[in-house]
Order: sequence, then structure tokens, then C-alpha cells
Amino acid sequence: MERNYATWTCAKCGLSDSRLHIQALRDYAHLFEPKINNRTARWWMGVECKSLTHRLLSELPIVKAVGKKAVHYNLESLKNEI
Repeated sequence: MERNYATWTCAKCGLSDSRLHIQALRDYAHLFEPKINNRTARWWMGVECKSLTHRLLSELPIVKAVGKKAVHYNLESLKNEI
């Protein structure tokens, strides 16, 4: 999936969804850990823009904690959703 004009679009089938990053973050929380920072979220979602990733993470109902070097977002609330 690629981010194009405010939606995620599949290159093979053309399916698009504007909220697919939530599922990607949920998968990250289940596979690795429930905390993520901007750099890791960009790597995981395949996005290069720091401000886009910040906006996507800030729109979610997740808790953010300021660490020494970066803001960490707690994805625990996404893990519990179905």
C-alpha cells in the first residue's frame, strides 16, 4: 500500500482506504511492542514525511509521552480494538 492524496492505495488492485494506517499500527503493536516513535512509524508504514506521520499519529486516541530524544506513542488502546 502506498500513501497517495490522503488515502492508502494498493498498486495491484487499486483498492483505497484512508484509515488503513490504523491497522498497520495495530499490527505493529501486536508484533513488536505497544510503543512507537515517529521514526519507527515512518519505517513501518513506508512514509518519508515526518509531519505526515506526526499528523496520522496525533489524530488517533493514543497517549503520547515525551522521552529524552523523541515522543513515544502508546498503541495499547489500538491493540484492544477489534
